[in-house]
Amino acid sequence: MSGAENTLAGAKSVRPSTDTLSAARSGDAHALNAMFKQFVGDEETVLESYYLGKQGILGFGRQSFGCVTDRKLASISVGFFGHMEYRDGYIEEIETGAIFQPSLFWLYILSFIVVVSTFGIGLLLLPLVTRGFYRCNKSGLVATFDVGIPAYVFANRNRLTLVNRLWRRVHAQRLALTG
Repeated sequence: MSGAENTLAGAKSVRPSTDTLSAARSGDAHALNAMFKQFVGDEETVLESYYLGKQGILGFGRQSFGCVTDRKLASISVGFFGHMEYRDGYIEEIETGAIFQPSLFWLYILSFIVVVSTFGIGLLLLPLVTRGFYRCNKSGLVATFDVGIPAYVFANRNRLTLVNRLWRRVHAQRLALTG
C-alpha cells in the first residue's frame, strides 16, 4: 500500500459517536463543542452551539446542529447510514441572511395525498416527502456569503429562537471583528 492509501485506510470518521450525538441532542455544551471543534480547529473558539432539531417525520430524518465561532457560522447535519454534512463560512464574508418558518399546512396536505393515493404504502415515503417539502420550503437560517454560496442551518419550528440567537451572535461577532 502506498503512503496515501495507508493514510486513508487509517483515517478516523468525522461522524460523531452515538453517545456524543445523544448528549448533543440534549444540549450538552461539551458534546456540541466536540462536534464542531473537529472541523474548526484549536485556533478558533466556539461561542455558541445548539441542537436545532430533526428534519424528518416519524423519527426518521437528519439531526441539525448550528454553531458560531469567533470567526465562522457553521452547521452540521447528521443522518442515517453514515451521512454527515458540515458547512461553514467566515462571519466577515456574510452579505445577508434570512430566517424562515414555513406553514405546515401544505406538508400535511402533501403527506395525506401520498398516503391515501398509495393505500397506506406511502407511509414509507413520508421521510422523502418531508425532505422534499423542506428542500422547497426552508425552515431555519439561510446566510449568503460574498462568494454567493448560501449556508443553510435547518431548525425545527420550535427551535427558531435558537437560530435567532445564533444570528444575533453572528452580528455581534461581526461588529467585534470589523470594529
